[in-house]
This record gives sequence, C-alpha cells and structure tokens, in this order.
Amino acid sequence: MELAHGALRSTRGAAVAICRLDLARSMLLLHGGHDDDDHHGGGGTGPSGGSWAKAPSFASDPERAAAVREAGAQATIAPMSADDVDAFRAALAAHATDADLIITTGGVSAGAYEVVKDALSDQVEFVKVAMQPGMPQGAGTLGGPDGVPIITLPGNPVSALVSFEVFVRSPLRAAMGHAEPGRPRRTAQLTEDLTSPRGKRQFRRGVLTGDSVSSYGPPASHHL
Repeated sequence: MELAHGALRSTRGAAVAICRLDLARSMLLLHGGHDDDDHHGGGGTGPSGGSWAKAPSFASDPERAAAVREAGAQATIAPMSADDVDAFRAALAAHATDADLIITTGGVSAGAYEVVKDALSDQVEFVKVAMQPGMPQGAGTLGGPDGVPIITLPGNPVSALVSFEVFVRSPLRAAMGHAEPGRPRRTAQLTEDLTSPRGKRQFRRGVLTGDSVSSYGPPASHHL
C-alpha cells in the first residue's frame, strides 16, 4: 500500500467498505458475498446451478463499521443480500465515485461461486496469505491504475476483523496523517505452551495480566 494524492492506494476485500481518508469523508460498507467459512443460515443455488452457504447475518456489518470508525474514518453501511455479480458490480459503480477506499468482505474463497472473485477478477489480485484466521485476501483498483483502491477481505466476521487489523488499520491511519498509526505494543510472557499450524502465522485471543498473557478460548474463527 502507498499514499498517493491523499488517498490510500493498494495493489491487493463480499461486504464492501468504501473509505474516505479525509477525516471528514466516509467509508461505505456493503455486503455482497459469502465464504466457505461462513456457516450461518441455510444454503442456496447460484446462477450456474452450484450451491453455496448463505452469507453471515448483516448484524456483523456494524462490527466492521465500528472498526473503521475506531481507526478514525467514517463509515456507511450498504448491505447486499444476494450473491449476484451484476448486482454487486452495480453497487460498486453507484458508490465508487464517493469513495477513497473500498473494502469488501466475503466472496473470495475457493468455492464454485464467489461473487467478488467473479466480478473483480480482472481488477483485483486474489491471494492466499499464510495466516489464520484470514487466509483469502485481495487488492486492486476499480477503473484502472488511477481508480478507487479496493481491498477484499474474508467473509467470516472474525477473519474480516483480524484482517482489517493486520492489513488495513495502520495504513489507513497513516494515510489520514496520524503520527502514531499503529497500536501500542507490549511484550509479555506466555503462561502456557501453544502450537500453531506449520507454515502459518496464527492470531490467538489472550488475557493480559501484568507482564503475563494466557490464551482465551479456541483459535477457531467462529469464536469472537
């Protein structure tokens, strides 16, 4: 990511978040997809006849908007209810002119019908990051090199929040001119042995007590 002409530019989100990096401007959060990790609700059938798991409840969108606002930007939620490529593209086109940054969540996994991948494969680079939670990621621009930056995050709410914290929050705050864009860091002693999947960086919950930290709950992404 880089700061260019006052905007955050990314070479690498299906809810969609559209950011304004100016403190007085806003980010738009849309929902327009699903991921294989999302097991909330029933299933359905895509246009090609394939089946998918329904996307998470829109109750998770306020959490994502809260993360954006806590970082110092403004956010607007514009949910989408269907995994439809044309509807997703129309929503992007309707709001992109008012955005400095678009963040999507969901629709970026390896399923047969992933609306964000299907809609943006020619504008976004989709990758797998060796981390847990939050492996599927993507970034690019809408409308060419000088278009609106877009970051595509996983659809699982925990994965999306972790990914936002790891990849988006600090660059977003830096682009807005914050002198200390990152969170304060502390070193603490683990009270127990922990293991993580080989070849992956795993993000775990913990409870800090003085100079020691203990794990809290399982590492699964369906636990907040």
